[in-house]
Amino acid sequence: MARSRTPKVDAPYPPGWEPFLAAINANLDDDTPRLVFADWLQENGDEERAEFIRIQCEGHRTQPSSPTDVCGSDLLRANRRRWLRGLPRYLVDNPKRWEFSRGFVTLVSVKGPKWSADGHLIRRLTALEHLILDRVYPDVMNSPALEGLRGLTLNGMTSETVATLTNSAIVPSLVDLLLFPISAAAIGDRYLSDLFAHPALTRLRRLTLDRTHRGNAVVMALADVPRLATLEEFHIQSSGLDASGAEALARFPGRLRVLSLPANPLGDEGVRQFVRSPFLRGLVELGLGSCELTNESARLLAGWDGLQSVKALNIFGNDIDRRSANLIANSPNARNLTDFRR
Repeated sequence: MARSRTPKVDAPYPPGWEPFLAAINANLDDDTPRLVFADWLQENGDEERAEFIRIQCEGHRTQPSSPTDVCGSDLLRANRRRWLRGLPRYLVDNPKRWEFSRGFVTLVSVKGPKWSADGHLIRRLTALEHLILDRVYPDVMNSPALEGLRGLTLNGMTSETVATLTNSAIVPSLVDLLLFPISAAAIGDRYLSDLFAHPALTRLRRLTLDRTHRGNAVVMALADVPRLATLEEFHIQSSGLDASGAEALARFPGRLRVLSLPANPLGDEGVRQFVRSPFLRGLVELGLGSCELTNESARLLAGWDGLQSVKALNIFGNDIDRRSANLIANSPNARNLTDFRR
């Protein structure tokens, strides 16, 4: 029987590129394989791509939070179509659907059926890290091309989508997860609890949920899974998180650095739960905009020793007057507070 061969693709690299890209994908955090590839590209006549990879790697090392399209932007404009060669036309023609970082397309935004058809090709041609999926049919989550991806944004989820995500090949590698339901009532508590209870979900560092109306259930599920102490950033907006959810979040034994809870009915009792917590002492950013807070919350935050590590605080949209907001601004605990929205 003849061996099956991987079909050739119209790649944006000189012949012989495959082992280099495989090495990059095997160690996405390390720039060394990228720089080795850059040297090889230069030796094989693609000096501009080599320079672009080096510039973006250096920019990411020195300014990791800067926009991905700043470093090497002139080179990218001049070579965009050549460096996107082989990718589906709907990506090549729409710059809003992809981002370069450290020399490669690391983010793409596609509709679910397109990923089912082209996911393997996209993964083969670049060092993809984050996938944004629109029109997420449950079957899309069964795609083998999801395996190994670190970031996933799902727009238009349902309970069935979450159920298939729970059994997807992407779960063990997930670091960054953003979930946006098709409607507030589209996801049941059980489906989210099953997802966060998955034993392979051990690398999650950033979690974003919007308009789920399941905020309390989500936080309680997270608090009951100690291995999710890897979580560093938690963003949950307009999801009905109240004081009971705040109590669960306050006992979450993680290392949260960013906590953003806008448009949730936390109330003063929710803030009271936070300031009592021994676990929320390392926050760098805290978002409490439009959380039904009063001057009592300002008093609690001003006296909270956990405020000492906070650099960015948002209390905009609450019933807090200027005098009470100034209690926070002038608190000795606010010594690192440089970004205060009130």
